[in-house]
Amino acid sequence: MDWVNRGLASREVINYTQGDALGQFAASTAAMTINGSWQIPTLRRAENPINWKVVELPYSIQPASAMGGGNWAIFATSPHIDAAWVFLQEFTRPEAVDEIYIPAGRLPPRRDLLRAGDPWKDDEAYQTFFRQLEFARPRGPHPKWPDISAAIQVALQEALTGQATPEEALKKAAETIQSLLG
Repeated sequence: MDWVNRGLASREVINYTQGDALGQFAASTAAMTINGSWQIPTLRRAENPINWKVVELPYSIQPASAMGGGNWAIFATSPHIDAAWVFLQEFTRPEAVDEIYIPAGRLPPRRDLLRAGDPWKDDEAYQTFFRQLEFARPRGPHPKWPDISAAIQVALQEALTGQATPEEALKKAAETIQSLLG
């Protein structure tokens, strides 16, 4: 899996953001990217369009995926609980689909917000993401999630750069995560 040293992946890949990965893909300097539905409008508006498709993530035993990177929370100790609740309701109301989610290329936060006329209903790219959501789970939720995520990222970096075999990197990550979980 020493992709970087074998020239299969750019040396910068270990520091890429999602935007960086999309940029490399859109510029045809990367053969694929693992990204989200919010990148579809960017690819479709590209100055130099490329031929691309969305596919479900590969798997061995059963499909899996993580839900998107945004979460809403209202803390019990907040002095503005009522205002926060009004704000949250604003982003989850049915009209928000047209005002917020469709323009941003994002999937609605609730299945009941899918409507027959929505652009993603018959869109092959978005439908792939909808199918993947059947198996998606939220990241965390665990008080140690940032540390768990860091252990996973370190394992990926070590495997990609050849500092460890994939097996060694994952074993180390599993040990770190087990110690965090107690």
